[in-house]
Amino acid sequence: MLNFDEIRLNELFTSKTTIDTNRHDDLMRYFERINAARNHPGFTFQYHYNEYVSNASNPYSYTQFMEHYHRKYARIKGSLKLEHLAGHEMFVDFAGKKLEIVDKDTGEIKPVEVFVSI
Repeated sequence: MLNFDEIRLNELFTSKTTIDTNRHDDLMRYFERINAARNHPGFTFQYHYNEYVSNASNPYSYTQFMEHYHRKYARIKGSLKLEHLAGHEMFVDFAGKKLEIVDKDTGEIKPVEVFVSI
């Protein structure tokens, strides 16, 4: 091995290992199902981990669950800095679920959007 070049050594000793077990395969199939819900309001990894634990015969710990998730779905962190003059432009973003107002007379529940500006 002392005579191997760096490319050959990297092939032999990768930084990420491939795990080929039924346990790991079950976890990867579970990730494929929950990843679609990743952008839904109220999504938490803790909720999905608890669901995974209740259905798996030999579950991973939470830290390993998260480690495997982030290995499978590596995210490139991005940033969008918006530069503008104060009072010159305003940016609006819709986030989360709508609030609800209940009509006192009819009991009808109406979804509403709340706008806050400073």
